[in-house]
Amino acid sequence: MESLSKKFSTYQIVLRKLSSAVASGKSEAIEILAIALEKESLSAYASLVRMFRSAQLRDLESAQIHAETIPISELTSNPWLYYSTNYCLYWAGGLTAIRAHLRLATDGLLARLSPRQSNEIRHLQSFQRMMEGASTRRFRSQICEIPFLKRHQLLLVEIAIDNAKPCSFILDTGAPTTVLSIDLARKLNLTRDETTWKAVVDGGGHELNMYPAVARNFRLDGITLSNLPIHLASLSDGLGADGILSPQDCFRGMCVEIDSRASVLRVAQPTYLETWKDACSSGFLSQDLLWSGGVPTIQTFVNSSQDAQFVIDTGAGANILCKDFASKLSFQVSPKDAFTTTTAAAETTIYPGGQVSILMGGSLSEHMDFLIKTCFSDTEVLIPQVIHGYLGAPWFVGRRVLFAPSTNKLLWT
Repeated sequence: MESLSKKFSTYQIVLRKLSSAVASGKSEAIEILAIALEKESLSAYASLVRMFRSAQLRDLESAQIHAETIPISELTSNPWLYYSTNYCLYWAGGLTAIRAHLRLATDGLLARLSPRQSNEIRHLQSFQRMMEGASTRRFRSQICEIPFLKRHQLLLVEIAIDNAKPCSFILDTGAPTTVLSIDLARKLNLTRDETTWKAVVDGGGHELNMYPAVARNFRLDGITLSNLPIHLASLSDGLGADGILSPQDCFRGMCVEIDSRASVLRVAQPTYLETWKDACSSGFLSQDLLWSGGVPTIQTFVNSSQDAQFVIDTGAGANILCKDFASKLSFQVSPKDAFTTTTAAAETTIYPGGQVSILMGGSLSEHMDFLIKTCFSDTEVLIPQVIHGYLGAPWFVGRRVLFAPSTNKLLWT
């Protein structure tokens, strides 16, 4: 590792090198960085790097072990280290994983963070103040099936919040958190805090402010989630739904299956994995997942020549190539051919694409149709996403797709 010059602070060098290691897509690159940091007597930063890898694998136990090696005195004296530790633990295990760390956030410590980072910590603290005890989940059976609504090109489910009439949510595996229209939240008089927010960037590059709220009862067919933290935002009128359901957020630790053949969402105990394998004995594929800020991604090989990282995204109405990556595949885009589609906050521009071959899960290459758009990465998160495209709703058609948390794998027929 290069010497720590006066030109850069320690965290800037670590962040730059961690970004490079993540972009390589190789886990050993992250561990090599951690070892180099230890050799320079920067053990807290080495722990942070390993914590980030644990968050990518959604391995909360490992993330907590690395977090415990960082002295509290270093966390409270180093705002960037404090923020980054919270970031990794939150994406590895949710709100419960950072409860103790949030108590360390004094006004003085928060004042030394950037305004956005400070807002994020206050946002999480607000969730904890509003929640009356822990979140709980009740399931009518070991395997719960929620039917998809038929009136939308995307996958929609009905959810009743705090005993009000059911409203429609887009099932969005590409969303890191569950979001409800702020207008509807006001009508439902949800417990909320509109004085603190977290700024995010939607799929069209539009900034969206998300406010913390708690649903005392969040009911799907056969499932009741109580004291559930959710986000509120001003969603686009053209979205065609009242909210966005992130299944990996709401059903953390559970098996989540999108079965387009039966037109249902299944939520089941982790043991369902073996049942699923037996039911799909005629053949299925699998591959490791890599999580980026709560979003599931998978490594692919495109057109027999390009490594690429794709988001697994039921919330995308088409398979999408990012514009920069599409140019490497010799696609040309023309403004005169562009059209628009709706994202969470507003409209975004889409370009015609074409067919490419995708290799993943050890299968033969599969030819798929893709559209093209400019992909926007949120540059203010700890490590911006390295994304080349999206496997959207069309990829799920005719398949059974299972997110299996016990193995951190995606399985599909």
